[in-house]
Amino acid sequence: MIEQEGHELNFLPYLAGRAFLDPTFREQFLNNPGYAARQLGLHLTESQIEHLKALDPAEVEGWVDQFEGFAGQPIMAMSAW
Repeated sequence: MIEQEGHELNFLPYLAGRAFLDPTFREQFLNNPGYAARQLGLHLTESQIEHLKALDPAEVEGWVDQFEGFAGQPIMAMSAW
């Protein structure tokens, strides 16, 4: 869970979606997930940070490329961010 204002909430899908759609945020998130989350007013646990740091950036970029190939357009063209 992610803590925000004393509450435990699951914002991990939001963070992952934001990283998937926004290449600038994705780079920041993959390099320093705790900092990227704090920029949005969220707090990741140490365990969550360690799991996210273990992601392979090349593999994540591959997922984005695969999705864009399937969709037939760049993700940013579909993004609301």
